[in-house]
Amino acid sequence: MARPVITKRSPNPVIWRTLALAAIVAAGCAPGASTPPATGTPEPEARMPGTIAFLGSDGNVLLMAPDGSDQRPLTDDAEPLTFGGTSFRHYEALAWAPGSGHLAFVGVTGDGGGIERSQVLVAAGPAGVSPVFERPGELPFYLFWSPDGSRLSFLASSQEQTDLSLWIVSQSEEPIMLDQGQPYYWDWSPDGQSLLAHVGGSAAVSPGEARVTRFAAVPGSGQSLALRPLTFQAPAYEPQGWRSLVAAGAPDGSSGLLLLDRQGSPLGQVAQVGQTVAFDWSPSGRWAAFVEQDSDPPARFGELILLDLDQPTEPRLQPTGLTSVAAFFWSPQGDRLLAIVPVRAVPDENQLVSSHRQTATWRLRLYLVEPPSGQPHFLTEVEPTSDFLALLPFYDQYQRSSRLWSPDGEWLVLPIVRQGGDHWIARLEASPAGSLAPLAPGELAFWSFE
Repeated sequence: MARPVITKRSPNPVIWRTLALAAIVAAGCAPGASTPPATGTPEPEARMPGTIAFLGSDGNVLLMAPDGSDQRPLTDDAEPLTFGGTSFRHYEALAWAPGSGHLAFVGVTGDGGGIERSQVLVAAGPAGVSPVFERPGELPFYLFWSPDGSRLSFLASSQEQTDLSLWIVSQSEEPIMLDQGQPYYWDWSPDGQSLLAHVGGSAAVSPGEARVTRFAAVPGSGQSLALRPLTFQAPAYEPQGWRSLVAAGAPDGSSGLLLLDRQGSPLGQVAQVGQTVAFDWSPSGRWAAFVEQDSDPPARFGELILLDLDQPTEPRLQPTGLTSVAAFFWSPQGDRLLAIVPVRAVPDENQLVSSHRQTATWRLRLYLVEPPSGQPHFLTEVEPTSDFLALLPFYDQYQRSSRLWSPDGEWLVLPIVRQGGDHWIARLEASPAGSLAPLAPGELAFWSFE
């Protein structure tokens, strides 16, 4: 992927310190921590599953329970670069690990002249927060764990070259650089032993650089497939099997959204596409969804289409009627998805003119869509934080690695701007007329996988 431009507080450093997380686990912040009630006492109210990690309004990384309680900082040294200041430190790129519950994020230190230091940090229970990657000139900015949570892949930009670097780190091995290219998108296989990458954009624009490549997660294992990439970003593995989806042209003359077997050979076309397309499998593997661009770049809005792949040789398309969709995210159960439709919010003409009020802002209309009908149900409309809005152009990559949904598929976590301009992390009930509850001041948040 290309590096997203995120408008945030310019942060500032103090000294990096490791903060122990044993108290978090002991306090029951870890999923599943509970104490059986005494005999004869009433059952306590059911606790919402999982943990929410978020970037606070002060720029630090925190954890909290889904009801907003038990807020625990993982860092406490984020500071902006102020006028006349000499240094900054900020945190970004939150990524939960499936299975282990570890949280990875990036810490950046610099001064008025630029970035001095960039680290990948992992919070791992009682072990605390530890750096797992730091290389001079390498600036990590997007993190993506393997499905079993044992290895962390990430993209890093460089101060010396235009290509992005794909790295992998694990507890037992030194960091390895797997590949380079620009732009760069990928997905992990279900067993976490290989990756499928789309590098270099469209073959029509960059015929000598665009490629789809399979890796065995070790250097030198890349095998470029005989495909001509169309205009898309992230490929997608089927969660419950070994098939994958790409948008490409194949040697047999087929072109569009292609289904591949485990070796990367085309099994057939499942949808014809002619514009930029984003897609993802449902976690059940039965359904996929895609949005084909029908607006000018960089918006990439389009109609949301469901794709029934129960019989892959006879795929069935189900329109949803939702147009101008900018992003969608499947629930963990794969029985519905969140669709995001941006709209322009007209400034209040009664407000005094200021830099904050001179331009219209984006608001997001949120819908639930359920297979097989594809019928959309309106949830609510919110104003997003700039950090969240900046991720939407790359949502097809982020929906592989990050989760807005609670593990039980009943709630959503959203970074919103409240009336008055305050930035908050909110929890939304995933049902029509569901409640929206502010939890804590913050800029960006993701729910843990378990």
